[in-house]
Amino acid sequence: MENNHYGVESSIAGRNQFFMKVYAWMFGGLAISALVAYLFSTVPALYSAFFNFMVTTHGYGMAIIIIAQLVLVFVMRPNYEELGRPIRYIVSYCLYAALTGFTFFIVTQVYELGSIVQAFISTCALFAGLSIVGFTTKKDLTSFGRQAMGALLGLIIASLINLFFFHSSLVELIMSGISLVVFTVLTMYDTQKLKNMYDYYEGQSALEGIAILGALELYLDFFNIFLDILRLFGSRKD
Repeated sequence: MENNHYGVESSIAGRNQFFMKVYAWMFGGLAISALVAYLFSTVPALYSAFFNFMVTTHGYGMAIIIIAQLVLVFVMRPNYEELGRPIRYIVSYCLYAALTGFTFFIVTQVYELGSIVQAFISTCALFAGLSIVGFTTKKDLTSFGRQAMGALLGLIIASLINLFFFHSSLVELIMSGISLVVFTVLTMYDTQKLKNMYDYYEGQSALEGIAILGALELYLDFFNIFLDILRLFGSRKD
């Protein structure tokens, strides 16, 4: 009995340590994004370079950045043999976070600072609550996660159609509301999935790479919730 009790305590401690590592990487990525946004907002040479890049690419600069991010996500596709040597995942994740910093930079140019701070605080509170639910619930969230992923794919297609054909602010607002619900579900699902993955790979070196991949998923959940809250409730600059 004592050995079993010790084993359970050891497993719980290991799981908690794993999640601490995941969240450390997640917030590290957010810090990289914030740093990039800050530098391009405050350093005149970088500020000019970004807008010159946008002009040179005839407005397709963000599309190029998004394509680069998709390439990095492809590079980070799971490979069990390399999960224990996560350098490729670490480099790709940091580059991804840096590229996302350009999106955050644009946000700082569009929205009031007070709205950005309020949206960030609200996102932190909501994300913490959702993570706790995903970690503690006994209900299997797999079906909800799959439905949310399907809805996300539909949102991406609808966003592209609106971007190229309709340019409707009302449609964008509606999609932000739907997106907020989708990433609310995905945050709980991804948290539970990481918990299950730890239980499956417990004691294996693969957890090093899984922590980075999990951080990327939660990073995306957090950042998209932040953007959705900002679009729905934020005040734009005049």
